Amino acid sequence: MKKFIFYLSMVSFYWGADIIFAHPHVFIESSITFVFNEKGLIGLKQKWILDEFFSNSLLIETNKDGDERLNDQEIEAVRAFAFESLKNYQFFTNIKIDGKTIEIKSAKHFFAEIKQKKLIYHFFIECPIHIDQNTTTLLVSIFDKSYYSSIVPAKKPIRFENSDNFLIHHQFEKIKEWAYYNDMLIPEGIILKMKRIK
Repeated sequence: MKKFIFYLSMVSFYWGADIIFAHPHVFIESSITFVFNEKGLIGLKQKWILDEFFSNSLLIETNKDGDERLNDQEIEAVRAFAFESLKNYQFFTNIKIDGKTIEIKSAKHFFAEIKQKKLIYHFFIECPIHIDQNTTTLLVSIFDKSYYSSIVPAKKPIRFENSDNFLIHHQFEKIKEWAYYNDMLIPEGIILKMKRIK
């Protein structure tokens, strides 16, 4: 019974329940691929690697045969059970384009897999930006304001896809305006400055 109660306390966040004592219960390693086409940026591919303990908790509910492989039905179960409710939190994805905050309402192309006993999410956030010869500034930061999930960058946190037509300068920086947890935590953001070169 104690294990069951503890499990419910972990996943309650994903069901939108209030958290009384906020501290990380879930640990996520994230990376982003910025995807371009001939006109500019089209969106962000994200990859999240969940910690082994939380992965196991979710897989007990969704990988019923316990074979450590996810078929299409099990992937849908993961999406419905643990991922879809994150739309209420913009999938922990915070974006500004030239200083304007972008509201994120959905994620596309969700896929889940298991590697080394860890559950891995793949998904796509649309963020279309027409890029011309003037510099466009994009700010992205991935964090959970509730501090229920601790999200850290992967060893290779960013990649670029189909970006040959654009000059892109990027840097990592603490974003004080997005401070959370009573302003005690300041998330790191990725700042992209982009313009067309072809």
